[in-house]
Amino acid sequence: MRLSARSSKARKGTTLIENVMAVLIVSMIIIILINTFGMITKHIRIAHHRVVALNQAQSKIEQLKNQGYYGINWAAISGAGQAQNVIIDSYNLTTAADDLLGIMTTRAVSIVSGALTVGRKIIVTVTWTTGGSAANEVLETLIYQPD
Repeated sequence: MRLSARSSKARKGTTLIENVMAVLIVSMIIIILINTFGMITKHIRIAHHRVVALNQAQSKIEQLKNQGYYGINWAAISGAGQAQNVIIDSYNLTTAADDLLGIMTTRAVSIVSGALTVGRKIIVTVTWTTGGSAANEVLETLIYQPD
């Protein structure tokens, strides 16, 4: 009986191996959470860039639509189109050195019915490179020639 009483007293508490295993499990969970937050931040940044690019393309389309069919310089945006630099993201508002830049290309394609041009399809493409990979957003609209 005396031996069993000592063994039960000696087993109170945790062993070194149990403590090390608990620290390892908690450490692995923390590492997984940190990596998950990093990926979430990256995807939020990518989504932000896409929204900004789409907003710029939509703004360009609205600008052209407001000029009316006969007010648009079709020669300037036909063929390869007209390109301009755009800012996708301004990380620091005080310096332009860290801005994420892109190129917005606007071009028009004629819509032909028989021998007549009845309208134009305007295609606005915003392209940029982030994280070593290229990304782009494309918006299209139709503008018909007034009767």
